Amino acid sequence: MITNFIIADSGMYKVINHLKKFTRGTILTVEDFKEIKGLSYTHIRTLFVTLCTKNVLIRVCRGVYCYPKIEGGKPIFPPIISVLSKLSKRDNYEICPAGEYAEYLMGIRETIPNNIICYNNDKIKTINFENGVSLKIFSSKRCFPAYIKNQELRMLVNYINNIGITNIRKCDKEKLIEYYNNLDRDGKQEAQKISSEIIDFLGIK
Repeated sequence: MITNFIIADSGMYKVINHLKKFTRGTILTVEDFKEIKGLSYTHIRTLFVTLCTKNVLIRVCRGVYCYPKIEGGKPIFPPIISVLSKLSKRDNYEICPAGEYAEYLMGIRETIPNNIICYNNDKIKTINFENGVSLKIFSSKRCFPAYIKNQELRMLVNYINNIGITNIRKCDKEKLIEYYNNLDRDGKQEAQKISSEIIDFLGIK
C-alpha cells in the first residue's frame, strides 16, 4: 500500500496523491507528474527513488518507473513492449520490434530474449532494463513505410520480409497467421495495402 509509511515531506504527499490516479501496472516517468505545482523535475525524481526503496514503485530503466501489479505479494515487472510504447509516445518516434523479440511477441518464441533488437524512425538508442534485458534500437526508415500505420501489422510484415516467406517453417506460419487474425480492425484494414505475396501467405481475403 502506498500509505504504509509516514509522509513527512509535502512534496511526497503531493506525489502520492497524484499516484493514486493511476492503476496498477501503469508505466510512469517524471513527465507524468509535471502538473504538480511547486515541484521541480529533480525533486520529483528524488521522490521516485524514495518510493522505489519503499517498494511503492519499481525502477524499470533509466528515467522510467512502474506502479506495479502485485502477484503473490511480489511486484510484477511490466512488459517491455509497454515500456517501449511509453517511451516512443513521450519522445515522438515509432518502433518496430524485430528478430527473436518479434517472434516472442507473435507467439513463435516462448521466452523473451535477453538481448532485444528493435527499429525506430528516429535514432540509435540503447536501453538496459532492471530485469537484465538489454535493448538496442536501430534507426531504419525502411521499416516504416507510409502505408502501414498499425504497429502490430508493421512488425509482422517486417518480420516476414526479413526472414523470407520460403524460409518460414509451417509451425511458425501458423503462429503468424494466428497473430494476424488477432489484429484489431485498423490493422486488418491496412493489410489490404501490403504485398500480394504476404497477403497470400497469410491467407488474407
